[in-house]
Amino acid sequence: MSWRPPNQHTARDARLDPYRERAAILTSRGDRDGTLFLRMETRWTQTGGHLWWRRWSDAHEVPHGYVIFADGGFDDWLVGPDMLDEELADWSQNRLRYTGELLEVEWLDDEASRYFRDRVLGLGAE
Repeated sequence: MSWRPPNQHTARDARLDPYRERAAILTSRGDRDGTLFLRMETRWTQTGGHLWWRRWSDAHEVPHGYVIFADGGFDDWLVGPDMLDEELADWSQNRLRYTGELLEVEWLDDEASRYFRDRVLGLGAE
């Protein structure tokens, strides 16, 4: 086995499609807290081995969240497979749990999401 994950792409997880390359406004108690952007990434988990003899899990998609807060702060995180179902349930109800706080989510359209991705975050297209 290789010391790095195999160069393979996973099948797209259709449950993630509504949130793929999507931005949203985050609010709590009516106040704007920040702007969220979600990008899906392919990841692997090392299942065994060491040095150059490593074994890897099958590839899977994980959401990578980016937030720019109203006060200028920034954070990003990955949603692991163990938390994905819970996150998807929240997102489908226009909510985001962040550091113990439940935020309201207003999903933006494609054009506004692209603007935030390109002009604000500087990420460019996938």
